[in-house]
Amino acid sequence: TTKVLLAMLFHDLVETGELDLNSEIPYESSMYEPGNGDITAEVEANNNQSSYSLDDVIEQMIVFSDNVTKNMLREFYRINFGPLGEGMAEVIKGSKETADLLEENETTAILLEETLLALLEKDYYEPILAYMRLADNDLYFKYYIEEAIPVKYGLINDLKHHIGLYEIDGQPVYSLVILSKNLDDEQANKFLGGINLQ
Repeated sequence: TTKVLLAMLFHDLVETGELDLNSEIPYESSMYEPGNGDITAEVEANNNQSSYSLDDVIEQMIVFSDNVTKNMLREFYRINFGPLGEGMAEVIKGSKETADLLEENETTAILLEETLLALLEKDYYEPILAYMRLADNDLYFKYYIEEAIPVKYGLINDLKHHIGLYEIDGQPVYSLVILSKNLDDEQANKFLGGINLQ
């Protein structure tokens, strides 16, 4: 779920002219982490490129929750711009959460809601929302509905999280943030999907 905030950080850099969506983001073998997505599949098939465009990396990270692309962006930021947690904390101005938390890829429900609301404040975040609308079909908040609402899941160990914005005719109506623990896939779909359905 922190991948959304990471994508926002890079769109801020594009907006200030420090990068553009065609900027090349390098891949190195130390960045490999199992997961989904085309770039991860290329790496696992030993058919990967040495770098990918920023837009492709963000798309794979959001639509498929590709962990390789997440690692590519995190490392690129640290090398070229400084501490990642500080950069991510700067995106959500006024948040009570700390840069140390984000540096360790940790989050809270409050920070995730702040992230969703901040997504709506700047027009240049719209590509992120568009990628989120393509994500997680038939999963969690989208389990019972067919609407292409912007969502993003996060899974690690026994944790299953989901965030999203419910939209009617493309307009956000409410935000959804649920952090869960010890739910199997069927329980998570029925519980998180059921709350959104209601």
